[in-house]
Amino acid sequence: MKCNKIKLWASFLLLSSAPFLSSQTVSNNGYLGGTIHGGKDTVIGEIDLFLPFHSSGNRIFYLAPKFSQADEGITNGGVGVGMRQVVPNEGMVLGAALFYDSLWSRRDEQYNQGGLYLEALHPWFELRGNYYLPESGENAFATRASDVFGTGNQILQNTEQRFEAALEGWDVSLGRAIALPEIPGQFYVEGSYRRYSNPFGSSVGGVGVALEYAPVSYLRIGAAYHEDKDFIGDRWFGSVRIEIPLGQETQDLRGGNGSRALMYAQVRRSTRVITSESDWIENPDGTPQVFLSNVLFVDNVDGGAGGDGTFENPFEEISTATLAAAVGETIYMRPGGGSYDGNVVLGESVSIIGNNPFELLYGGATASGNSVIDVTGTSAGITFSTTGLADSNNREFWIEGVDFVGSGAASFTVRVRDARSVDFSINDVNSVRFASFETNISSDAELNLLIRDSVFNDNSGPAQSTELQENDGTLNWVIENSFFNTVGPINTSGTGSTTLP
Repeated sequence: MKCNKIKLWASFLLLSSAPFLSSQTVSNNGYLGGTIHGGKDTVIGEIDLFLPFHSSGNRIFYLAPKFSQADEGITNGGVGVGMRQVVPNEGMVLGAALFYDSLWSRRDEQYNQGGLYLEALHPWFELRGNYYLPESGENAFATRASDVFGTGNQILQNTEQRFEAALEGWDVSLGRAIALPEIPGQFYVEGSYRRYSNPFGSSVGGVGVALEYAPVSYLRIGAAYHEDKDFIGDRWFGSVRIEIPLGQETQDLRGGNGSRALMYAQVRRSTRVITSESDWIENPDGTPQVFLSNVLFVDNVDGGAGGDGTFENPFEEISTATLAAAVGETIYMRPGGGSYDGNVVLGESVSIIGNNPFELLYGGATASGNSVIDVTGTSAGITFSTTGLADSNNREFWIEGVDFVGSGAASFTVRVRDARSVDFSINDVNSVRFASFETNISSDAELNLLIRDSVFNDNSGPAQSTELQENDGTLNWVIENSFFNTVGPINTSGTGSTTLP
C-alpha cells in the first residue's frame, strides 16, 4: 500500500509538470557534486546531480539523483523530482520534491522509502524539512534454536530471531550563509533535528550541527556533529565537497540576484534509508515450533504407576507405553535414570527414541546418553510387526538411542515382520548371550531397512546368524558403521550394502 501511494505521488508530480513542457526549457543550470564524509569509524562517498529540465516564468522543475557508498558495505541511491518557485518581491524561494530511495545493506537486503522534501530559502535563512516513509517491512536476518520442552504429548522448541527494518522518520534544519569581510569566501552554519521511529526500541535521532567553509564557489570544507551515533555510524564527521556547475543561467528569473542563486542551491537531503536491528525475539509468530507430536513419555525417575504418557505425567515402564501406543505414535524415553525392564513389542508403526536427541530438559538439566532396557533372564527382543495392518503407509518404525543389556540365559532378537521402513540407529545390544537380527517379508511387502551406528555384542554364546532375507517380499537394506562381535554370518538377500568399522 505504501509503495502504491509513493508511486502515485511521483506520477502526479510528473503529470502536473506536463502543461509546462512547451515553455522555455532551462539548460546548463545544474551542478555535479561529489562529497566525502569521514568519521572515526565510517567513510561515506556521495555523488549527486541537480538537473533543471523545465522553467515557466519564475518556476523551475528539476531532477535530483544521488548515490552514496559507505565503507561498511552500505549502498544508497535515490532520485527526486522537484519544483522551486520564486515568491515575487519577497526575495524567497519555496520548493517541494518527492524522492524515492533504496538502500542495499551489508547483508545484501534492499530497503526502499519514499520521501517528501520541503524548503523555504531566503538570503537570511534556509529552512528545510523531510519526511521519510519506508516501503519495506521487517526482514529476519538471523535465526537460532532456543529451549526444547515437552508439554502434553508434544515436543516443542522455542525459536529466536533477529530482524532489521527501515525506519519512518522526519528531520528539519535551519541554516544561513555568512560572509565575513576579512575572510575570503563564505561560511554556512546549520542546526538540525531528526527523529526516526524504531519498532525495536528507543527512537533514533537527535540534534545535529554543521559548519561549512567555501573558499571558492566549487569547494566546501565542513564538519558536522550528530547527537545520535546510530544515524550514520559516527557522531563527528569531516567533509570535503566539490561542486561543478554544468553551465551558466540562461533564464532570467524574477526576484533579483539573491533569489536567482537560491533557485539553483544544493538540495540538502540525505537519501540514506535508516535501519535498525532488533535483539533476539522469542517465537516472533507467537507459537513455538513443533518438533514431534503424538508422543508418549516414559520416565523411570519422575514417572509413576498412574501415568498417562504426557510429559507432565509420564509412564514409568516401557512396557506400559508399548501397550498404550497407537498407530503412528512415538515413545520417548528419559535416559540416565537407571535401566528399564521388559520386552519391547511394537505392533502398529510405533517408534522408540531413547537418547534424548531433542535435548529435553528434565529438572533443569539435559538428560544424555542412551536409555537402557535390561533383558536379563528373559527371552526378549524387539518385534516390528504389521501383519494384517490395513494401511501400508503406517508400516514405518524408528528406534534410536537404546542400549539392551542382559546376562545369564538372556537372549535378544530384533524381528521385522512385514514392515515398510525400519530405522535401527545408535543402539547397542551388549552382554546378551543370543543376539541376532532377522527379517521375514511376505509376498505383498517391501522393506527398507537401515542399521546404522549400532552394536550387536554377543556374550560368548553360540554364534547367531543375522538373517536379512527377502522371503517372498522385497528387501532393500543398508548396514552402516555397525559392529557385529562374535555373531555368526550375515546372511542376506535382496539389494543392499554393508559398511562395517
